[in-house]
Amino acid sequence: PIIDEELYGSILSLLVVYPPILFGLICFIYFLRLGSVRAAIIPSILSIIAAVWTYGFGVMIGLNINILTSTAGLFIIIISSSYGLHFIDRYITNRRFLERSTALKRTVREELIPVFLSALTTAVGFLTFLVSSLEAFRQLGIMVSLGIMVSSALVLIALPAVLVFVDLPAVKRKLRFRAPTREVAKNIDTVVLVVILVFAVVSPFLISKIDRNFDQYDYFKKSSSIVKSAETIKEEFGWNMPFYVILNKNGLFTGADASVLSKLIVEINELEEVRGVSSIMDVSSAFGIPLPILQIAARNGDLPVEQYMVGNSIRLLVKTPNTDAVNSQRLENELKEILEDYPQYSPYVASPLLIISGVNNEILSSQVTTIIWALVVITLLLIVVFRSFKLALVSVLPIALSVFFNFSYMSILGIKLEISTAIVAGVLLGMTIDYAIHLINRFMDTKDIYRAREEVRPAILSNTIALAAGFASLLFAPLRLFSGLGLLLAIGMLTGAIVTLTIIPKIVSKWKMSTHS
Repeated sequence: PIIDEELYGSILSLLVVYPPILFGLICFIYFLRLGSVRAAIIPSILSIIAAVWTYGFGVMIGLNINILTSTAGLFIIIISSSYGLHFIDRYITNRRFLERSTALKRTVREELIPVFLSALTTAVGFLTFLVSSLEAFRQLGIMVSLGIMVSSALVLIALPAVLVFVDLPAVKRKLRFRAPTREVAKNIDTVVLVVILVFAVVSPFLISKIDRNFDQYDYFKKSSSIVKSAETIKEEFGWNMPFYVILNKNGLFTGADASVLSKLIVEINELEEVRGVSSIMDVSSAFGIPLPILQIAARNGDLPVEQYMVGNSIRLLVKTPNTDAVNSQRLENELKEILEDYPQYSPYVASPLLIISGVNNEILSSQVTTIIWALVVITLLLIVVFRSFKLALVSVLPIALSVFFNFSYMSILGIKLEISTAIVAGVLLGMTIDYAIHLINRFMDTKDIYRAREEVRPAILSNTIALAAGFASLLFAPLRLFSGLGLLLAIGMLTGAIVTLTIIPKIVSKWKMSTHS
């Protein structure tokens, strides 16, 4: 009940409290960039509509609203509002020298492919959650992907219709991100590139030190009633979660079995991670009743000892203070090693912690597969759209580095690689590719990579600040579960923007120089 109450309050907060906060935060940053209240509000309104519709569609198709899927609205609002930002930013730029109708037509032509492709690649990133063994993760991937595609449709269909009736004339921008001269910009690029290369060399050593573990109590703040309850149980009883050793026998247990069981219990008690063993032998010792008689009485229903003995099975309750996946796996292995010396029984070990351990192992093993598949699919999409293998590869390089560096940040910040933070890689894959898509798309129009960067950089940086601020707000979420997730996504978005705006112009300019030479 305590856990249910805590989770219910957190879900309600994520559904009701956080969306308005994000709405105001994103609108403020977009206002600084677009210079107009109407222009700043429209992208966020469209993303909120997409989020509401997504929850409705999700319920209609049988998806559940749980602790993970309750964050779908936040992801949709934070991510998809950038599509409207890019569209309106381009429209205001075109409106400076074109009349209203012409500016709108040109904006649709220029933003159609970038917005649609950005949404599609982001959806692919979230759809990688489908390979997860957890149903909640799969549902989260479906809901966010659906919401992102709905939002992109609203931007490409509904937003132009709105601009037919509500004009957004060119105004003075408050967040301009003035670019330095081209020579100064190239020098800055060189310095940033050196930093990126050094960090790339150091990253493997950092990644090897990531704590790959999962503790269910890490999801809650230390001040929560759940953590306090767990600490009380540990202090008063010496254990938090039970392990069960089940011993099955073909026939009745005898007096000889009583001696064997007592020896087994002593061996289990000697394990470092064990704080005691409760069993039918405690009942036998307390009341002086032999084990065979206890079994007969239990079969006849004369004694309520079902927790320790049912039929020809005895259950040993092994008490441990461990609550994390790694120590639980080690305790299971130690118990199995002891049980190998007792072939007369058909033993097995069970515990809720072993479910957590199995989920943890599954999440870790699927990380590499998920990342590779997402990179392959995104690369193929870019090859089809850009009609260039080289441009597709250079577009994917920044997102690959962003994901690579994400694991380094985890090591530096002491964030564990577990269920919640495991989704960061998939999210970053889908989101940071947006920057490369807009940059390369402008390059294909202008034929000048540095001019293209100057044109898209203000919108990209404004979007990055809004996304980073939105994800960073999760640091104050009611569940600690989202703190590491929000921090990694905020840093990852900033990294993705910097790497994209630095590496792609550098590589493309080198290609053009080699072509001319």
